[in-house]
Amino acid sequence: MVAGGRALFHLPYFRARIDIIEHAGAVDYRSRRTHEGAPTGGFNARYMPIGLAEHAASGTLEEWLTARFSLYSADRRGAIFRGDIRHDPWCLAPAEWQLGRETLLSGLGLRRPDGSPLLHQADAVEVLGAWPVRLGQ
Repeated sequence: MVAGGRALFHLPYFRARIDIIEHAGAVDYRSRRTHEGAPTGGFNARYMPIGLAEHAASGTLEEWLTARFSLYSADRRGAIFRGDIRHDPWCLAPAEWQLGRETLLSGLGLRRPDGSPLLHQADAVEVLGAWPVRLGQ
């Protein structure tokens, strides 16, 4: 996935060791970047749904964030690409989390925004994607 995302879609993906452990309705998620030459970074958190899953209401931020049907990226020369995607609407359950260690952002010279994140739990959704097309040729 990393090699394909980087080569075909020009996405800044990095190899990582990821462990996902589910228990008692909660999910422990642990990630550690292992990509040679990439900034170091890790992320540990536990999250759990705190309500019923349903489709996002029309016109809400949740709908806008999850009803994306195109992926945009740029290559190293600045050329822009668009890949169209299709998927059913996501069922989202409000969720809460407990953040453990997070050094992914600082490894890239970024800082985590203040405040609480907008957090939902969703089951997997099948996605059909088209090959990216260069825009403005």
